[in-house]
Amino acid sequence: MAQITRRRMLLSLSALGAGTALVAACTPAPAAQPPAATSAAAGAATQPTAAAANAAPTSRPAAPAAQPAIGGQIVAAMQYDNSNMDPTTLTTVTDQQEAGSLYDGLVRYKLGSTDIEPALATSWDTADGGKKVTFKLRPNVKFHDGTPLKSSDVRFTIQRILDPATKSSWAGLYKPVTSIDTPDDQTVVLNLANADPSLMVTLAGASGYIVSEKVVKEMGDKFSQQGVGTGAFKFERWSPGTELVMARNPDWWGGAPKLDRVVYKPITDPTTMYAAFESGSVDIIQVTDPDRYEKYQKEGKVTVSEKPGLITRFFGMNTRAAPFDNRDVREAVVRAVNRKAMVDVLFKGMSEIATQAAAPGVDANVPGLAQFDYDPAKAKELLAKAGFPNGFSTQFWTANIDRFTKPATVIQEDLKAVGINAEVKILEASSLITAIGKAEAPMFMLSRGQEPAADRLLYTWFHTASFPPGQNWAFVDSKEVDGWIDEFRKTVDPARRKELSKSIQQFVNQGAYYDFIDHEKQIYATQKRVQGYVTDPFRMMKMYPVSVTQ
Repeated sequence: MAQITRRRMLLSLSALGAGTALVAACTPAPAAQPPAATSAAAGAATQPTAAAANAAPTSRPAAPAAQPAIGGQIVAAMQYDNSNMDPTTLTTVTDQQEAGSLYDGLVRYKLGSTDIEPALATSWDTADGGKKVTFKLRPNVKFHDGTPLKSSDVRFTIQRILDPATKSSWAGLYKPVTSIDTPDDQTVVLNLANADPSLMVTLAGASGYIVSEKVVKEMGDKFSQQGVGTGAFKFERWSPGTELVMARNPDWWGGAPKLDRVVYKPITDPTTMYAAFESGSVDIIQVTDPDRYEKYQKEGKVTVSEKPGLITRFFGMNTRAAPFDNRDVREAVVRAVNRKAMVDVLFKGMSEIATQAAAPGVDANVPGLAQFDYDPAKAKELLAKAGFPNGFSTQFWTANIDRFTKPATVIQEDLKAVGINAEVKILEASSLITAIGKAEAPMFMLSRGQEPAADRLLYTWFHTASFPPGQNWAFVDSKEVDGWIDEFRKTVDPARRKELSKSIQQFVNQGAYYDFIDHEKQIYATQKRVQGYVTDPFRMMKMYPVSVTQ
């Protein structure tokens, strides 16, 4: 078998230059439990300290830091520009990261953890076998415009997501909800068609951010450009392509944040981003370059922290377009790519090789599951069988970020070795997602973020109800798979969920709809003056505990 040498790989990368993922990471988590087993004590939610919640920094020990002060600002480098601040229709990971400072959900993930704790709701109880879930809202919570949070806002938020006119990608997650009762301003009752094992996961993520009915109706289309929530920070100003600025919310229910403001600055070119960070003009970055990762660890000038990530990097094929409507062609493509060499040489310890869609730490992950092995000779044989003895030409679309353009170039070279000429087409992230949603890309590379309960992952990725403009981008088309997914979403027994997940993912692997490359670690670097930043397994950037030394 041909081997990918470091020299060969680096030479292939130079063809694209310093070009620059998308939708998003992973600590081991227990199997999903039904809401019926969940109850939280009333009272204010505590904020775990960074020392307790975060993984130990991997940089060398530093001298004792100065005491953090109240005030100041930090600048966070973002992979993309903001495109939308309406939580009902968030698309890119940048949109979700920034919205996390503006909004809260009924519940949230603990800092740096996959465990769930109270947020806008102080407690919840279940009845009727998990088909009735009652939430008690935290008293005296206000939206940024001063409007009190009421149960009717929660009802409005979920009904808005479910409204087909909204075109929310979260709608499928709320499918079990049949009605919502609001017996008083502080009580919300969700009535479900069946017990939903992933309900709390849905409510804890970006899909659960609560909006104000009054504000949304008053602002109309402007709401997506100037979000108003209950979060720790308030919208201050947005200069598209330059920066999004948020200011401290002194009335936040969790206690006023220490920072005066947070500046989110889109820097899509990695060379520019690293230069800005190393000059000190940027305070927080995600590290995706293995050489920078090694450098920052050795030098000890900045703080590097990491967590296993609930993220899967992959490439897929549009099976509604020739030649990828031919299964033999798709298997040939998967067998042509040397995933192990790519992960070992290109990412150098920043990820682990994937065998399936579900990342370790997700309840759908099945140990021992396998994809097709790297076998270029078999790939050529399959191409000849499919009627392409001399290969074919196609396009391979990806986002303008190094964690995609670099592997895309290596994949391009692997495909060329078996006769497939794949032109790499690089787009800005939101444009890429739009194009894939219109089924315009023959081949495409993305990454998918996940939750501990895999209901959203499996439904949105592999169910026919999620065909584009949904996220079943490869058009996995099987009524049998639909049935397995539907059962998975209603099943609370961990063993049965594992059986169903195995059946679903084996079908996808055998159909060669995707090539799952690796599961990325979440690695962030911060300036030494930044205190309290906790790397998040879901790739969110939680700013409420952060402070800076003066």
